[in-house]
Amino acid sequence: MKAEISLTGAVFIIVGFVIGASIYVLPGDLYELAGPFLIISFLVAAIPAAMSCLLAACIGSAFPSEAANIKVVRRALSPFLAGMTAWGFVGASIVGTSLLAYGFSDYLITLFPSIGAGRAAVAAALVVVFGMINFFGVRSSARIQTLLVSLLIIALSGFVAFGVKDFSADNFIPFSEKSPNGAILAIIPSFFAFLGFSMVVEISGDVRDPERNVPLSLAWAMAIIVMLYMAAIVVVVGVVPGDLLAESNSAIGTAAEIISPGVFAFIIKVSALLAAATSVNALILLSSRDALAFFHMTKRADRIEPHESRRSEGLAVIGVSAASILCILSGLDIATYAIITVVGFLLSQIIICLAAMRLPDLAGTRYETLPFRLSPLMLRSICWALLICCVAFIGVSLLGSAGPAIATAIFFAAGAAFFKLIQKQDSSGNLHV
Repeated sequence: MKAEISLTGAVFIIVGFVIGASIYVLPGDLYELAGPFLIISFLVAAIPAAMSCLLAACIGSAFPSEAANIKVVRRALSPFLAGMTAWGFVGASIVGTSLLAYGFSDYLITLFPSIGAGRAAVAAALVVVFGMINFFGVRSSARIQTLLVSLLIIALSGFVAFGVKDFSADNFIPFSEKSPNGAILAIIPSFFAFLGFSMVVEISGDVRDPERNVPLSLAWAMAIIVMLYMAAIVVVVGVVPGDLLAESNSAIGTAAEIISPGVFAFIIKVSALLAAATSVNALILLSSRDALAFFHMTKRADRIEPHESRRSEGLAVIGVSAASILCILSGLDIATYAIITVVGFLLSQIIICLAAMRLPDLAGTRYETLPFRLSPLMLRSICWALLICCVAFIGVSLLGSAGPAIATAIFFAAGAAFFKLIQKQDSSGNLHV
C-alpha cells in the first residue's frame, strides 16, 4: 500500500486527536482543586506525555508499519497479548468516539438550543460523517484533519492573542491558595488531556518515510500542544475571576465572553466543536487500523491479497463506526464513557511498555542505525516510569467507580475468550480462523 500521509498530515492527525474538548472544560474543574497552581499541574502532566512520545517515536522508527505497537507486542511478548492490546485500543477508541461525539453534540446544543431533543442523533450523525470520510481513504481523512486542525489552532491562537488585553496578574495571587493535595490531584485529569500520543504509531505504514517522519511528527505535535495548552490556561486564569472560573463548565468559552462577547465568543465556542470533531476523525482512523491488525492476526500475512487488504480497511472503518453508534445509543453517562476510555488506553499502554523494553533486541543491529533511538538503559527507564504512571492513573480512575471497573473487566474477558476461540497456531506462530 502506498504511504499517503506527509509529515504535516501526521502532525495534524496527532494534534487533532490529542486536543479534544477537554481543554475547553478542564481548567474550571481543576481551578477548583488547585487554584492558579493548575498551570504547574498541567506542566507536570506533560512529563508522562513526553515519555509516551519518546516511546512511540522509538517504536515508529524501528517498526515503520501499520499497527506497529501491536506488532512489537506480538514479537516481544505473545500473539495473545498483542490481540489484547489491539482489543483494548479498539474498545477504548469506540467508547472514546462516543464520548467525544456527545461532547460535540452538547456544545452544539449550547449554541443552538432548538436541537436539544436530538442529542444522540447529532452525535451519531457526526460518527457517520467521519466514518464515510475515512471509508474513502486515509488521504481524504488526513486532508480533512489538516483543514479542521488548522482552523482550531487559528481559533485558540486568536483567543490567546485577544485575551492579553484583559489579562490581570492579580488573578494569580496567591498562586498556591489551595491545598497541596488539590494540586497533586489536578495532575491526573490534566494528564488525560495529553492522552493518545502513542496511537499515531498505528498508522506508521501510511506515513511517508516513517522512520524519520513519525518521530518528527510526535516532536512537533508535542511542542504545539504544550504551547497551546499552557498559553490558553494562562489566559483563562488571567482573565476569569477565580470564583467564576471555579464554577465554569466551559472555561475558555467563559473567558471568551469576557474578552469580547458576540462574534468572537461564538467563534471560540465553535472551535470547541472543531476540537471534538478532529478527535472523532482521528479516533476512527486510528482504531480502524487496530481493528485491521486484530483481523490480520487471524490469517497468515502471505495469504492477504492487496485487494483484500484494501477491502478490509473499509470494513474496519464501517465496523468501528457502527460500534461507536451503538455505544452512543446505549445511553451510558459521560463519566462512565470517560473512565472506560482512559482505562482501556492505559491497559494497552502498559502492555506496550513491557514489550518496548525489548525493542533493541527485536531490531537487532539495525537499531544502531535508526534515525531515532534511545539507549537501552534510557528506553527501559522510560518504559518503567510510564508503566508506573499508567498503573497509578488506572487506580485513581477506578477509585470508587465499580461500574466502569466491571464493564472494563467484562470487555477484556470477552476479548480474551474471543481471541482464544479463534486462535489456532501453526508452527510458525501464525493464527488462523
